[in-house]
Amino acid sequence: GGDGGESGVAEVRINSDGDRSFSSNSSTITGGSIKALNNIYRKLRQCDYDIYIYGSADSYEHNANQLSNARANNVKRWLVNNGISSRRIHAVALGNSNPIGNNNTERGRALNRSVEIFITK
Repeated sequence: GGDGGESGVAEVRINSDGDRSFSSNSSTITGGSIKALNNIYRKLRQCDYDIYIYGSADSYEHNANQLSNARANNVKRWLVNNGISSRRIHAVALGNSNPIGNNNTERGRALNRSVEIFITK
């Protein structure tokens, strides 16, 4: 029997908080994103739960599925290169199907150029 507890135990979003946004049509992890990754990396080292990385794109970006896949996999590669087992990590491309911001504004599009990381048990 399960304990009925919460399944999601941590979350981080890498997007347009300060310099933590992906540039348009880019999957390159920027300096601000590294700081966010370092913060969650410390949590990931202390548990053995599965990690789900969801990559997203804004509706104006070309090849949104490819781009969101590259964003998620670049974050996965960063975690693996820093010692997190790749068996724990599931990278998922959402394309532009799950917007969190308004694609009609620059701020909204920046929010949609994101990666979300969920840790589940």
